[in-house]
Amino acid sequence: MPPGKKTIIVLTKFMVSAGIIILVARDLDLSSLKADLLAVKLHLLALAMLLLFAQTFALCNRWILILRAIGVSLNWVAGWRIVLASAWCPPAAKRSGYGCCGAMESSGRRP
Repeated sequence: MPPGKKTIIVLTKFMVSAGIIILVARDLDLSSLKADLLAVKLHLLALAMLLLFAQTFALCNRWILILRAIGVSLNWVAGWRIVLASAWCPPAAKRSGYGCCGAMESSGRRP
């Protein structure tokens, strides 16, 4: 694909995304959002972050074990990249079947 056409496609996607965000954000009641954010208990937020970290640690270790079983050496940095990429791109993972273990489990397939 020529560079000019690729740029036009990226800019079009950006403009459509920005338009959708503006349409959604224009009808938000920010005072209720502020009240909800101030009502959050900090110890529960810290617990949620700790659980999220533990989950990504376990998923990274799982990838390392799976790939080690098929003879592929994987370090922790690459494992984290796989886990984070699969967390941000679950639709692509579900389509390909190779993205993340969570997407494969939800579709009924096992690694």
